[in-house]
Amino acid sequence: MKDKTIDICVFGATGFTGKLVSEYIASHEDVKKISWAIAGRNKQKLEQIREGLAGKVKPEIIVADVANFESLSQMAASSKVIITTVGPYTRYGEPLVKACIEQGCDYVDLVGEPNFVDEIRYRYQEKAKEAGVKIINACGFDSIPHDLGVLFTINKLRESVSAEKQKYLQIDCEGFVSTNARFSGGTWHSAIAAMSEMLNHHKRKKHWKHEGYTGQELSDSKRKIKSKFQKIFYNRNFSKWAVPMPTIDPEIVMRSAQLRNDYGMRFSYGHYVLMEKFWQLPLLLTCVSVVFLLAQFRQGREQLAKVIQPGDGPSEEVRASSWFTVDFFAHAGKQKIHTRVSGGDPGYSETSKMLAESALCLALQREQCAEVCGITTSAAGMGEVLIERLQKAGITFEVI
Repeated sequence: MKDKTIDICVFGATGFTGKLVSEYIASHEDVKKISWAIAGRNKQKLEQIREGLAGKVKPEIIVADVANFESLSQMAASSKVIITTVGPYTRYGEPLVKACIEQGCDYVDLVGEPNFVDEIRYRYQEKAKEAGVKIINACGFDSIPHDLGVLFTINKLRESVSAEKQKYLQIDCEGFVSTNARFSGGTWHSAIAAMSEMLNHHKRKKHWKHEGYTGQELSDSKRKIKSKFQKIFYNRNFSKWAVPMPTIDPEIVMRSAQLRNDYGMRFSYGHYVLMEKFWQLPLLLTCVSVVFLLAQFRQGREQLAKVIQPGDGPSEEVRASSWFTVDFFAHAGKQKIHTRVSGGDPGYSETSKMLAESALCLALQREQCAEVCGITTSAAGMGEVLIERLQKAGITFEVI
């Protein structure tokens, strides 16, 4: 990467989240240490974004389009790290991943679509490893608080165990999410895209399994990594209902447990969202079921797409009053621990922070991170180095 002229490139800078990421980098103290660029398909809009950015270190402008692979390849050839906010990733993400691998460029995104992550891991894992690049998915609220929160929890739990026993730990962990945040048009459209592909993706995974591909890369064949059996229950710690949360987050956590060798000989994880009232549960399940059903048909997707437009998002006032917490409970034998990751508006203010700090981590501290390359995760690819950056940026990791 010595010949790269741009340390960080923000692709999709004219979108709602892309603009927030650009604003965050422009006002960051480390911006003086890097060269950076904003990229998208509309040069005029990019110039408007650049003019509105604070600070004296203005970004370069790169015109690139997901429909033009050559433009993506040129962007990746000149960049050390690319941040992409251009989704839905199932529809638009793969060409950029391919370009980054071919041009030796690290990559971070904020994908929440499990099918996209599975697809690129199946197609590009070995190529990315051979190229020595880090393709790190889910570097926003999906899934950094959960992925790094589990890593933080395990590290704290291991501190109370002797060194000779740490390798043989059997760790059981659960995460409980609370938030008052709203989502944007980009998130809504990504969810529709993911739901529309879910059934076809399930068939593809069955085909992969017949080919002998499982997607697992255990650091030790004797280790056992599994998802916890989950059900709806009343959590007395919070006096709220815990509902299994079928997002990408538990998959990312399990992937990190496979790639790292310090999650114990046995590791399991359960992921829940907390809800105040029992009557909210059937309402939630009904809404999700209706959206899933409509997403299977073209006419249904067209109607769902009209609910919120891409690029729309909550106002600055709404974001300022939003918050999130993720509580983790873990135990290994008699050793128990309760930790928490918390911050402000998860969908945008904190997601743009997490995404930008991930890129800054790779651009400025890559040699301090684990030597894990390929299609990887925040915990496996950046780990404790990124936790430290996020703590300095105002996201709280604490033992309760």
